[in-house]
Amino acid sequence: PAAAADLPGGGGWGDRFGGMTERRVPSIPVRDGAEEGPPRSLLISRLPWFAFGVSMVLTALGLWLLYLSYETPVGPRWGPRGFATLIAVPFSSVGALIASRHPRNTVGWLFVSVGLAAGFHNFVEQYAVYSVLTVPGSLPGGKLAAWISAWFGAPGPFSVLILLPLLFPTGRMVSARWRLVAWLAL
Repeated sequence: PAAAADLPGGGGWGDRFGGMTERRVPSIPVRDGAEEGPPRSLLISRLPWFAFGVSMVLTALGLWLLYLSYETPVGPRWGPRGFATLIAVPFSSVGALIASRHPRNTVGWLFVSVGLAAGFHNFVEQYAVYSVLTVPGSLPGGKLAAWISAWFGAPGPFSVLILLPLLFPTGRMVSARWRLVAWLAL
């Protein structure tokens, strides 16, 4: 008698003849020697969680510096001090969930990058306030942190408001004509 794999339709689970046949799984050859490391897909699925962790550490350090310098008066600014925390935490967590499960979806990576940028901005801003205004000269690079904070401001999170409708839900634009709008948003 002929084996199930030799029958027309190739066998498999419930071939076209209606019978259940045994499915054969090809064996994976094992290489001798040292392993090259984890597969690339494993690294890509862990990268969003690493970015999430970095964002949360930067946010926590920024909140700690905000606590230490809360009574320090600062000049006029947009929004309350520590406002970037409200962007960093949800964007990083949602982005890590999406990007780790669907690495090709641009929306997840966009959320991860905005959360990471907001965590960085929160830390740099509070670092500058503490090292320049609260206790001048206590931390190195206070003026550089103030300069970075001034230039790093709000355009990043607001560009998401333009990019998200263009990329949602698949992570790809509906047509190539929208690329100009996306380019202008950046």
